[in-house]
Order: sequence, then structure tokens, then C-alpha cells
Amino acid sequence: NAGFVSMLCLLISSPVYGYVLDRRGAYEALLLSLCACGVGCFGRALCSTAAAVYVASAILGFGSCFETMSLATLARSLPAHRRSLIVSGFLLQIKLVALSARLVYPAWAYVVEHLFFVQEELSRHRIAMAL
Repeated sequence: NAGFVSMLCLLISSPVYGYVLDRRGAYEALLLSLCACGVGCFGRALCSTAAAVYVASAILGFGSCFETMSLATLARSLPAHRRSLIVSGFLLQIKLVALSARLVYPAWAYVVEHLFFVQEELSRHRIAMAL
């Protein structure tokens, strides 16, 4: 499963990002994470084989820390008395968007397969990852 590969790479890269965060600062860690995320997303869009999807998912996994790095950057730049409110709102917004995507996925999958006639499994998988 490409999601497993992505999460495994996230688990492996988290200590690296922690080190970069401690030694270089939040901006460098955020930039590194966003670059890996961008390359991984671009790679997944261009994949033509299942093996390429796994490689791109691995690269994306190394960039999946951008949410944590964004929070670190945000917390660093906010006054202490506003930090908890803004960070909580940011996390709530991300979770609501993820939950909404999961709720509409079955209807979206049906539309892609039956109305747009996308029968190839790799294409359907790529479209689902774009959600």
C-alpha cells in the first residue's frame, strides 16, 4: 500500500526533521519538508507504474512533516498568549478538511469509475490520491 510506504518514510524522517529544527531552525526544516512534499506530489502525478507510485509515495513521506514544521514556524512567530488558539484552529481546520475528503470519497470513486469511465486501476488510484 502506498500509504504505508508514505507513513513509514514519515516515521523515519521525523527524527531528521527534529534535528534540523533544533540545529538550523523552523524555516529550514519547513523548506526541506515542503520541497520533498512538492517533489513527491509531482512524482505521483507523473507515475505510469505501480513501482513508480511507491517511489513517489516514499519521497512524499519524507515531505509529510510540513504540517508539523508549519506549526513550529507558526508557534515561533506568534505571541505566547495567542499561540494555543491559533495552533488549535489550524489543526482543527486540517482535520475537518481531511474528514470531509473521506466522507465524499465513496461518491467520488463511483463518479470516476461509472460516469467518467476510468477503468484502469492505476488511474483511479492516482485520482483518489489527488483528493
